[in-house]
Amino acid sequence: MHFPFFDGTVQDVLVGILIVKMFGSGTKKWFIKKNKRQSTKGRKPVNRKRKKWVAKVLKQHREMILKELDVNKVLPYLVYDKVFSLGEYKEILGQDSSKKQAELFLDQLSPKGPCAFNAFCSVPFHS
Repeated sequence: MHFPFFDGTVQDVLVGILIVKMFGSGTKKWFIKKNKRQSTKGRKPVNRKRKKWVAKVLKQHREMILKELDVNKVLPYLVYDKVFSLGEYKEILGQDSSKKQAELFLDQLSPKGPCAFNAFCSVPFHS
C-alpha cells in the first residue's frame, strides 16, 4: 500500500496497523493478535542479567553510597515514583541513625530491580 501524503515511517506504521490478522486459531484471537512488545506496555522486560548487574553495582559501591547518601532527600522522589511504598518510607525514616537509614534503603532497593535502580539514579541531587 502507498499513502502519498505520509512519509516513509508513518506509512510503515499505517501498513502495519492495516495488516491485522483477522482470524486466529481460536475465537478469542478473532480480530487482533497482540505481539510481545505491545503486552509489556512500553517497558522492556527485565531479565536476570540486568537484575544481577544492579545488585553487583549496589554491592560494589555500597560503602561510598552509605557515606554520601542523604535518604531524606532521595526517598520522597522514589515514593512519588512508586518505587517505595509509604510503609517502607516510614520504616526507613524510623531508623535511629542516617547510616542505618541508608543501609535499610539499599537493602530494600537492591531486590526491586533495574527499574527501581534507574529511578534512584534519576533523582535530582542538589547540594
